[in-house]
Amino acid sequence: MTIRILISGVNPFRSGKTTFAIQLGHFLKEQGINPEYFKPISGHSYWFHHNHTKDCIDQNELFSLDARRVRDELESNFPVIVTNPVHRMFAPANIDKPGNLPITSLALAGWDSVLVMQRFTKYENGKAQSNVVAATELVENGTTVMNKDTMRNLTKDSKVVPVDSLKQVRQYEQRNFEDCVQSCFEAIESEADAVIIESFNNSIWPWEQLKKVDQVFVVGPAQAFEYDPDKFSKAAFLMKRENEPLREVTMNRIDDLLSPVERIELLPNKGANNEDLHRISIVTRKD
Repeated sequence: MTIRILISGVNPFRSGKTTFAIQLGHFLKEQGINPEYFKPISGHSYWFHHNHTKDCIDQNELFSLDARRVRDELESNFPVIVTNPVHRMFAPANIDKPGNLPITSLALAGWDSVLVMQRFTKYENGKAQSNVVAATELVENGTTVMNKDTMRNLTKDSKVVPVDSLKQVRQYEQRNFEDCVQSCFEAIESEADAVIIESFNNSIWPWEQLKKVDQVFVVGPAQAFEYDPDKFSKAAFLMKRENEPLREVTMNRIDDLLSPVERIELLPNKGANNEDLHRISIVTRKD
């Protein structure tokens, strides 16, 4: 059976999940375990992460910066869009003056973060097929700093689904998110000894068809915490609100329900020491 390890974050941003995932992946390889990395959903800014945007353009694919970081460290048997099945990109709007927001619900996060694209990849019959939900009209009429040539490059091998509202994006997401993520995960799990699943920000459980995992870590600056995986799962499903996806349940909503079973010190630029990795790893620990 493939080992499933879930990593979530204490904070919405800069918790250190990806760095911890890389270190854990290297440790597993040292133990003779073949690990794969899986980032179900992610996002980045066209502007604030422009070097990464250029990498995406060069490869004609929209994918996570974290997934790229891990790929540079740990080999994978799958395309990056399979290890990262859903990814969105935001871009600043062109505005007349500060305070003048574009009239679109796609700018709900602010004028500097208009949702312009979201890729959904499904894995079927040994192939990855991507659809990209895209704000084609906003981009083509110059509402955002991202231009139509960039959009064309990033959707070269994908089917484009035009949208003009956040409601349309969410409706598409509700219909397709779970199937895309699960299909990619099943493909990856079938060829790995262990799958390291990195959640989005401080979301604690990334998708509903993931019913159980073998180990859970919640990572923050200078420390990581291990939780009982069954109790962690139950807390996530318990705190899910009726009309929201499970991944909207964040760490601060379940913190009072659970206590960690282990605390691991993380050192600057080093992470966990080797002794702690042996102590906490499911493949080397002595219960």
